[in-house]
Amino acid sequence: MTDHRALRRTHHDGLAYGFRRQQQEVRRPALFQPVIGLVVFPVGGLYRDEMIHALESSGRRWRISYSSASLASIRSAVASGLGVSLLPARLALPVHRVLTDREGFASLPSLELVLHCRPEAPQRVHDLSSRLRALCKMVMAN
Repeated sequence: MTDHRALRRTHHDGLAYGFRRQQQEVRRPALFQPVIGLVVFPVGGLYRDEMIHALESSGRRWRISYSSASLASIRSAVASGLGVSLLPARLALPVHRVLTDREGFASLPSLELVLHCRPEAPQRVHDLSSRLRALCKMVMAN
């Protein structure tokens, strides 16, 4: 559906695993432990299921080392060396390092965000839908 009641956006920059860039300051970084420490959003949160599924599919063992509903906290936890996380590549901080296939972190496909709004929904729902479309257009333009 391409009319005013639907929004479809794809993250073209893809998802990337991030980890702390300077590892000499960390005695046993999460990346090199037998069980990888993960920095995640709470259950049902963004990218959590995709990250866990990808690691389990590759046979990697993992544990949750840090969880937060805050993107800023997730990024800071990764920068502090608490673990590995999965985020859009455009959100990587300068202190983050993108992990690659060579390190056992396979590339993941882009995600698609779809918003459908029923024609019979109340006006406040259509208003919210319009605001969300505008916000997504603004974020994806950057």
